[in-house]
Amino acid sequence: MKGISVLITTFILSIFVITAQADPPEKILKKINKEIRSNYPGIIIEKISIDTIDHNIGSNNGYKFYSYYLEHNNTKVGTIFYTQALGRFDLFDFLVIFNNESVIKKVKVIQYLSPHGGEISSKGFLKQFLNKPDAEDYRYLKEINGISGATISGNAITKEINRLHKIVKKLNNR
Repeated sequence: MKGISVLITTFILSIFVITAQADPPEKILKKINKEIRSNYPGIIIEKISIDTIDHNIGSNNGYKFYSYYLEHNNTKVGTIFYTQALGRFDLFDFLVIFNNESVIKKVKVIQYLSPHGGEISSKGFLKQFLNKPDAEDYRYLKEINGISGATISGNAITKEINRLHKIVKKLNNR
């Protein structure tokens, strides 16, 4: 009996270690670069130092979080964030691109594995976040229309985009 509990504990710890490891930055950079190449030719990315971001603006509960400056001809033209949010059962990955005026130019769900809530990946839903210069705080089911079958995921991505918006405004006001 003791051997079985040790085996179960080892198995659970192994699962925790495997799931707690983040994707290597190269894998994330590939996804980001693919998105940039297809939408913003000639733009390169430069990683933002972790020290330049105030992670105390809200919390993403320890999920993956990567941030980069977008540059063109050695001039910063925007900021991109690659992060996660929790849907009903699973985490999903998405990116948000802001210009220098802190306006959202692109939101894209990169990976959504859960069988429920994937409707938030639709362009029709995501375009609600774009090009609003004075957007301070999006509220799901208020400024952001709900989407059938994705209430929890829709609320989660809305909250995370609000948090990212506060971070990018702070970065752009330096």
